[in-house]
Amino acid sequence: MVIRGDFLSRGFCLGCFLIWSVFVMPIQLIGQTEIPHLRSGGVTSASMVREKSLFDEYQIFFEVKNPETLANYEAKGHFYRFKNEDKCPLLIIAPPINGVSSREKSVVRHFLKEGYHCLIVEPVVQLSTDTMSLSAFGNGLLSLVSVIRSAVDVMESYEEVDTANVFLWGASLGSMYSSLAFCADERIKACVLLLGGCRISDVVTNSNQRTVSKYRETRMMEEGIESDAEFQTVLNNCILYDPSDYAAQRMPQDVFFVYATEDSSVPSENQLQLYAAFGKPEHCREYHCGHVMALFRSHFFHLAEYSEFLNGKLGE
Repeated sequence: MVIRGDFLSRGFCLGCFLIWSVFVMPIQLIGQTEIPHLRSGGVTSASMVREKSLFDEYQIFFEVKNPETLANYEAKGHFYRFKNEDKCPLLIIAPPINGVSSREKSVVRHFLKEGYHCLIVEPVVQLSTDTMSLSAFGNGLLSLVSVIRSAVDVMESYEEVDTANVFLWGASLGSMYSSLAFCADERIKACVLLLGGCRISDVVTNSNQRTVSKYRETRMMEEGIESDAEFQTVLNNCILYDPSDYAAQRMPQDVFFVYATEDSSVPSENQLQLYAAFGKPEHCREYHCGHVMALFRSHFFHLAEYSEFLNGKLGE
């Protein structure tokens, strides 16, 4: 059943991928079932930021490989370790395009009280960087997916983490690459996806979010692209993986899906397409508002619904 909000809620190509075949399972570009993943080498450094009565907070740096160049990135995570002698479930949080904010901290506070460890991951690349060519976009997207999967690699080595109960929270852009990570990695038991969409080239072409529209305008000027339709075609040819291609690999009951009906940042049409690709999960919340308001309300007012969903997955 859909839960409705109240009225106030108103170049890089096949040759790049041949390199991967040395390190991962062979990839079929049509009907593929495996998204490339180069496992993390582990934590490179960690430091405690502060100590609280309920949790310890650490900054963790871990190594992630660029899927195309095989060069190493150093990814950063904020690990909130719930103080408990027993193993605890883990929630990995992927933030929106503008990075970590008070919204993610609100999610952490709630789930710590529920007895979860929480890890906020920061993107290793900014897809909205004006200097990123369209040909590099697809690889950048896969790098973000690799961060999520590498974070699971790292957390598996922590004795205090219950590796049978690893969950994922993604919002906006974070929801789009979290969708791919969730579909590719069975170690992630269930996920909460907020305001994500599929057909990513469509989203980037049609979004009016300020950072995205600036990226689109800059790349069209720099790369001599004359129309939105041409931009969409070029970008689509550079993205070989889309959540809609893989969503059927996961069960609808393992997804809590959140969408907004008046969204122009991640267009509502694309959100509903991803919702349908996941089999229209029964666990769903619909907001009759735009992107920013839906993010605000979901991260501050309805967290109990999301934790109830994930708590119901514990021990399954």
